[in-house]
Amino acid sequence: MKKINFENLSWNWTRITLLILASLCLLVGSGLILNYENGLITSLGFVILIIMLSKRFWYKNYVEYNRLGIVIKLNLITDRTIKFNEIDKININDNKLIVKINSERKLEFQITDIDSSDINKLLRILVENSKSIFTDNRTEKLLLPID
Repeated sequence: MKKINFENLSWNWTRITLLILASLCLLVGSGLILNYENGLITSLGFVILIIMLSKRFWYKNYVEYNRLGIVIKLNLITDRTIKFNEIDKININDNKLIVKINSERKLEFQITDIDSSDINKLLRILVENSKSIFTDNRTEKLLLPID
């Protein structure tokens, strides 16, 4: 089973610290603070920003969210950005998560090889932050005894 990498963007202290460090590197390296220009320090600031912003390309299954919206990338190369206030319905069956947006569009995500605890966490994030209708069409697999 594959795992989903979740990242909450709301008040993440490591993220805020890295943004402050990158800003200081850019300001000091360009000579705006200490009148000392250094291309290596400026480059370090850009590298920190590139690493922070490229996380969604590292993982095949990635979800980042805050209180306004969510970015979902499940078994795809590209990701989908959804605002929570635009979600109308959420439906899940055995192998697909379907999110209907404003009754016009629907986004489908394949969830065949993804861990069930991560799927439940994603559903909890979607349902708690949106005012949507949730239906679950997953079937329980019956285990028959072996004679």
